[in-house]
Amino acid sequence: MQGQWIGTYNGSPNGGTIIVNVDERESSFQAMGYVFPEANTLPNPVAYFSTPNKTRHFQCRTGPIQAVDPASANVLLWEKVKVRYDEHVIFPQYGDITGSWDENSLSLSWVTDIGSTGNCVLPRSRAAEPSELVAVEKDWGAYKEYGRQRLTMTEPREQAHQLIDRLPETQVSALVGLLKSIVDPVAAALRNAPIDDEPETGDEKQSVAEARDWLARRGGKGIPHDEAMRRLGLE
Repeated sequence: MQGQWIGTYNGSPNGGTIIVNVDERESSFQAMGYVFPEANTLPNPVAYFSTPNKTRHFQCRTGPIQAVDPASANVLLWEKVKVRYDEHVIFPQYGDITGSWDENSLSLSWVTDIGSTGNCVLPRSRAAEPSELVAVEKDWGAYKEYGRQRLTMTEPREQAHQLIDRLPETQVSALVGLLKSIVDPVAAALRNAPIDDEPETGDEKQSVAEARDWLARRGGKGIPHDEAMRRLGLE
């Protein structure tokens, strides 16, 4: 079970990407899980857990769940991070985990003290495998020139492409979901927003009726853009 496991998870209120780093101890495994919900309006939980032994099937409870501070990227107690999120966000204190593993996959399912759930089957990371890069022999002069070119040509975008090319297909899909939430956070938030199924109030119905009546009296024409800007004092 020792090693790094990366992939996607399904859960409530939504899914996302998960990274689990596992260390082997004398009689157990100790792990740290980093959860990245697809909805970037939610905090990123970080949970520590220790298995009761080294068997391939286990159940355990996490330690106190912490969160990544979006400002500093430090892992902090929720009490120190919650000011950065909507006051209605509810954050779990712990989770009960059921898991199993073999040489190629780590399966986890969990339920927290607030009732949120999740499950995943994670492939083992290839970080511990030998590099697939082919060694090239160079003399000192050629090596210095190669280093100079790399320093001038390697931009963050190129580095990102190189790292993605080294990922197995099973982990690329997890990365795509994470990148989508970074590139277009509004779309991610809308995609994960709950359906508005609340009934229309009497005031809302009256407001809609008045707006339609006003628009009908104007022949279906609204306020021109320039006029709207003038009324708002934005000319």
